[in-house]
Order: sequence, then C-alpha cells, then structure tokens
Amino acid sequence: MALYRHDSYVLDLSGKSNDKAKVYRDGILIFQGQSTHAIPIFVKRCDSPEVTRKFYSNKTRQNLTNEL
Repeated sequence: MALYRHDSYVLDLSGKSNDKAKVYRDGILIFQGQSTHAIPIFVKRCDSPEVTRKFYSNKTRQNLTNEL
C-alpha cells in the first residue's frame, strides 16, 4: 500500500492487506500489528489535523474528538 511520514513518525502499510503494519518514531519500531490498530496509533501520536483528515472522515473525526 503506502508509506506515510509526519514529523518523526512513519506509518508503513507497504505489505499485503493482511500483513502487519508498522509505526516508527525516529527510526525505532514502536508498533507492529494489524493496520486497524496501527493507523489510530499513528494518528494519535502525530496529533495533527492534517494527518487526522487523511485517515478519517468528518463523522469519525468527531467521534475521535469526543472520546479524547
């Protein structure tokens, strides 16, 4: 799929759809597992409206804001 970068974080979704996704901070692996878990970790750690918009719809963003 793709590789996403924001500041010191990298989200690696380059494997097959069911493969493990990876989240790195400063080149150090901080999470390896399903993309359904990796994406929220990446978005939360980046703490950026642009990153949130990239991965979530308006409705999902509102739910995330309400939960935080």
